[in-house]
Amino acid sequence: MNCNDEIGCAIPDAEVKKTITTTEAVNTQQAELIFVTDPICSACWAIEPIWRRLLLTYEIKVRYIHGGLLPGWQGFGDAKNGILKPTDVIPHWRHVAEYSGQPIDPSVWAIDPLSNSHIICKAAIAVRLLQSDLEAVYVRLIREQLFLHAVNVANDNVLISCARSIGLDADAFALLLNSDKVAILFDDERQEMISLGSRGFPSLVFKGDKNNVLSGCLPYESYADALKVLTNKRPNKRYLTDLQKLHAFNSWTVKEATEVLQHNKDQAIALLNAAGFNPLSIAGAILWIK
Repeated sequence: MNCNDEIGCAIPDAEVKKTITTTEAVNTQQAELIFVTDPICSACWAIEPIWRRLLLTYEIKVRYIHGGLLPGWQGFGDAKNGILKPTDVIPHWRHVAEYSGQPIDPSVWAIDPLSNSHIICKAAIAVRLLQSDLEAVYVRLIREQLFLHAVNVANDNVLISCARSIGLDADAFALLLNSDKVAILFDDERQEMISLGSRGFPSLVFKGDKNNVLSGCLPYESYADALKVLTNKRPNKRYLTDLQKLHAFNSWTVKEATEVLQHNKDQAIALLNAAGFNPLSIAGAILWIK
């Protein structure tokens, strides 16, 4: 994995630009944002506070591309960043937790390391086919299991259990998970990701007369500015109360709450309590859950 603070994490042999990449696009009637991601991407977990703030500030249409960060460990690694085997990911994730403020328990890489992320990307696509509005909910659950509970989510049984927990038909999901249909869609998404000018995670593609591609962990203002300069349609702002924002999601880290609400830690915690969220000690921090 080619990962650093600026560009995020790239797929093997990728060169991810640090600045906005521009490609031509067909005019559209509605502003669209494509989030190029991978469920095990630590940089994607790191920008979750900023991503939530963006979603709760602007009216935007979002589509996800799950690009497949880790095909497997056989013949794979990132020698430049010292990642050649699963346990090498541990110090990298600790660093991400330190600079982002998002809690991470990296022990899964020592106890029960993930074999790949492709099956997890396929799981997200399977959820989309069954009930598209649960795709982001499912990916969030997977990330909490991985980053906070240190669960190996590259496991069919775990993926099926998570699908069942959000109300999906477990049998239907299991059939799709390893189906040719999902495999083809996953391959198509990987090709689309490259055609859009992105081979790294996270990348946000702002669809307009031209596509602006922002890669890596950037400040909130960078994404907000990219939305404002869309030439086909400038998205309307959303005017939500603090409690409405909190109730938009079922769980919050303190970092996410302070970023979205733009309040200090004590104020954010008081609002989480007022909204009926309960604290759960996990990964050396607190996850607030309904």
